[in-house]
Amino acid sequence: PLASTLFAAFPDALEAPGWEQAQVVGLPLRQAVREAASLQPERTSHGVRRLLVTGGTLGSPFLNRTAPDLIARLVSGGMELEVLHQTGPSAGDTVRAVYQTLGIRATVQPFMPDMATAWAWADAALCAAGAGTLAEAGAFGTPVMIVPVARLANDQQTWNARAFVSPHD
Repeated sequence: PLASTLFAAFPDALEAPGWEQAQVVGLPLRQAVREAASLQPERTSHGVRRLLVTGGTLGSPFLNRTAPDLIARLVSGGMELEVLHQTGPSAGDTVRAVYQTLGIRATVQPFMPDMATAWAWADAALCAAGAGTLAEAGAFGTPVMIVPVARLANDQQTWNARAFVSPHD
């Protein structure tokens, strides 16, 4: 093994292969996130719903490809949406162009240095299942649609998603 001790954010992670002996320590949140989450942001946008799309710092190629079309379907069905989409370092211009072509009101950024503000702004999120992303969503109480990034080691995001949605005592 590469490490003598493993630490896990979620108790359910202990069910993942190779993680049976890990110590559950939780996931610390940055102070800015804790402070913003404690303010309990108002989740009303005067009829316009604010959707955060994030695949984490590196982005999710799947979300970058599919989210604009999915959002366009929701808008064509009568839902008023404003989108904030974090694409990761290489897809920003392409995703921005797709939203513009579809006529979707979207702010597209490769990286968001202030996720506390992004989570406080959002009414809901479409996101990957990184442990940090899920911890932040949970701190804000933001309703999320989770799409795990399957290409990561040991399918860790699927395990994160399972832990996030499972009932806990």
